[in-house]
Amino acid sequence: KRVGIDRTRHSYVRYLTTRKHIFNFLKFKYDLEDIPLRSLTMKFMTDFTFYFSTVLRLKVSAYNDYLILLHKMTRLALKKHILKRDPFAGHKIEKVPVNHRHLNREQFEKLLNAKLPTYRLCHTRDLFVFSVFTGIGRADLANLTEDNIVTKEDGSKWIHIARQKTKAECHIKLLDIPLRIIEKYKGEGKDGRLFYVPQTCNLCRSLKIIAEQCGLGCHLTFYQKRHSFACLALANGVSMEIIARMLGHSDIRTTKIYAKVIDKSIAEQIGGLAAKFGSQK
Repeated sequence: KRVGIDRTRHSYVRYLTTRKHIFNFLKFKYDLEDIPLRSLTMKFMTDFTFYFSTVLRLKVSAYNDYLILLHKMTRLALKKHILKRDPFAGHKIEKVPVNHRHLNREQFEKLLNAKLPTYRLCHTRDLFVFSVFTGIGRADLANLTEDNIVTKEDGSKWIHIARQKTKAECHIKLLDIPLRIIEKYKGEGKDGRLFYVPQTCNLCRSLKIIAEQCGLGCHLTFYQKRHSFACLALANGVSMEIIARMLGHSDIRTTKIYAKVIDKSIAEQIGGLAAKFGSQK
């Protein structure tokens, strides 16, 4: 009942998927369809984790969400006095090192200028490019309406939108390329929305084909455009505070991750330059 009000359908589906995994695990491990909450122990969580990694052969990043949602349920039971203690208190979710991939300038120019054979690929590329220039995520892009476009006194156009994920206000200036993309797809979105945005799985399939056809030499995902936006902006002297506001980050420490990516890139390029001059001696 809360879907579409203060919860997304995606969150609802994640809970359903978690429930399905718990049901299958109980059948596999105990030959039961259900057990009382009071029977839960830390060993249950350990065995559940082992089941994901060995029986289902899922990566840590793929099953962490299910463990988090299960723990949310026990904490809710504790809050409602259904449980007297949290059976998973002290359980640590395994952290996975995240490689924040981004497109460099050469790769982005290849993508921007590519002649793609189908409308679907062109449409996906244009949505990706729009997001690189604005830093907007897929969900916010799908919800973008004409009401979110504000014209300032100097004639410049800006996007004013609250991020679906954090509710943080984003104010983003629209440059020439994203304005042309809006004009190109005008009227395609439903209910006043600017764009028709396919599901993430369909976008990723199209981006895989685009990456191959453009010879980008990398695995292209739709979320990558936010990293690309931040890295390109940082490389061109935009301040951390401005990027944080444009991306809708509630904590600037999240934005600083991209600075580390840039520092690493600079170090690699300087190292390569040093090696080049060293070989000429």
